[in-house]
Amino acid sequence: MNLEILSPTTASGAMLIGVLFSLIYAIYIKKKESTSWLYFFLAFSAGGFASGCAVILLKSMDIIN
Repeated sequence: MNLEILSPTTASGAMLIGVLFSLIYAIYIKKKESTSWLYFFLAFSAGGFASGCAVILLKSMDIIN
């Protein structure tokens, strides 16, 4: 298994970190605020989309590979 893809300096690693933070936030909101599952999925999806946009921006500036 190639562990280079998990490095935060690669696009896949940065995306994985963003999705994990999004998942942690969505779970936190679900447990702390007792929100519905719809809000959980909306928060998780929005976080995934935002991390994807951040990866595209960082890749365009040649910060990540």
